[in-house]
Amino acid sequence: VLHARGRSGEPNRLARSYTAGDTDDLACVLARLQQRDGRAPDVVGYSLGANRLLKHLGEAAGRAGIRRAVAVSPPFDLGRAAGSGVAEAPSP
Repeated sequence: VLHARGRSGEPNRLARSYTAGDTDDLACVLARLQQRDGRAPDVVGYSLGANRLLKHLGEAAGRAGIRRAVAVSPPFDLGRAAGSGVAEAPSP
């Protein structure tokens, strides 16, 4: 389980904080798992975790470090999902 910085119940003591688009921590965990287990892991992401997983897959392409991936219920409109009011209404 990968908890986002500052979202695990423990205070974030680093200058770097959580953003929904950050994939660096995921890439680090995936590399460690591959090093430890000798193979790329299967990964499932839910909601914002699914968003992060899909973004990582798109950025890393063939070097994502993932054997199989499942994204469950990713937010298609992150601004609207966050309740920011920034997202525009879809065109008719």
